[in-house]
Amino acid sequence: MRSLGGGKRGRRGGRAEGMETPSSLTRAGIAKQVHEASRQRLLAILAGVAASMDTEAAHCEADEALLDYIDDPEIRAAYDAVPKWYA
Repeated sequence: MRSLGGGKRGRRGGRAEGMETPSSLTRAGIAKQVHEASRQRLLAILAGVAASMDTEAAHCEADEALLDYIDDPEIRAAYDAVPKWYA
């Protein structure tokens, strides 16, 4: 196996020729694991918030958790621009 630079890899230089990269080590595999961990964290937060007796605070915490999960500054700005009313 040759590196991108054209030289041969030494013993420590990587996988042996013909070895497959485990899916858990590919970028897509890592991204999927991170996404699933984030999803599980969000579900745990929402479950905890749902049990709250303070519905106003629970709604605010749920909104914040969802915005953190989405992780998109443009969506956050658009959401923050929406007028909100609390009793």
